[in-house]
Amino acid sequence: ILNPGVIMNEDPDVHRKALKPSPLANEIVDACIECGFCESNCPSRDATLTPRQRITVWREINRLSRELKLPKSEMGPMARDDVKRRLDELTADYQYLGMETCAADGMCQEKC
Repeated sequence: ILNPGVIMNEDPDVHRKALKPSPLANEIVDACIECGFCESNCPSRDATLTPRQRITVWREINRLSRELKLPKSEMGPMARDDVKRRLDELTADYQYLGMETCAADGMCQEKC
């Protein structure tokens, strides 16, 4: 069996465990379930990031921003310096990869 515990499982709550987090990021982005239907419509998908990748990175930027605002005792496993460094890297890269290369024509929304 390739995915043990997926098809047959004794745990009645297994469907609620290990869900992929989908942190809030933006009113439009929050509705995305990252299905990927939009990707074939995106004219810049082969240049940099696909629409789904843009949304995933934007969610991570927002998650890291919120984590930096937490008291040190409530932070996740990454040290504050690591969170800050990761956030700075993603934010700098996202400017070009996510914003400047987006065709901004709304074609991704056509299939959504």
